[in-house]
Amino acid sequence: YVNNIVVKSLDPNDHPKYLSEILAELRKHNMWLNLTKCTFGVRGGKFIGFMITCRGIGTNPDKCEAVIIMRIPHNLKEVQKLIGKLTSLSHFLPKMAKKAKPFFKLLEQPKDFLWTQQCEMMFSEFDKFLETPLILTRPTLGA
Repeated sequence: YVNNIVVKSLDPNDHPKYLSEILAELRKHNMWLNLTKCTFGVRGGKFIGFMITCRGIGTNPDKCEAVIIMRIPHNLKEVQKLIGKLTSLSHFLPKMAKKAKPFFKLLEQPKDFLWTQQCEMMFSEFDKFLETPLILTRPTLGA
C-alpha cells in the first residue's frame, strides 16, 4: 500500500521519462492512482510534512520552529513531546537517535526526572542546527 509518491527530476527534460517509469512500475504491480488526489507539474510546496523545492526535499519550517521555540522540558511529558518533534525531523538530523540519547535516558527513569548538563547541551545543539533550513539533496528520502 503506497500513500505518497514524489517524482523529482534534476533536469525537467528527464521528468517525463522518470514519471513513465514510476507509472509502469505501478501498473506492473497492479496498483492504481486516485487521480482526484494526484498533482502533476508542481515546482514546489509543502507535501506530507516536507518542503519540496528545486534544490531538494527540505524540512517544513513550521516543524523546525516548533522545536526552536520550545522551552526546556521540565517533566516527562514535555520530553516526550520534544522527542516526537525531533523524530518528525529525523530524516534531516544526522545521528539524531545518538544525539538525543540524553533525552531517551530521561524516559528510563520517569520518577527521578533530572535535566542534565548533557541534556541542555544537546537541546541547544538541536536548536542551532534547526535554525538553518535543511535540505536532502538526493532525489529520494531513502531509509
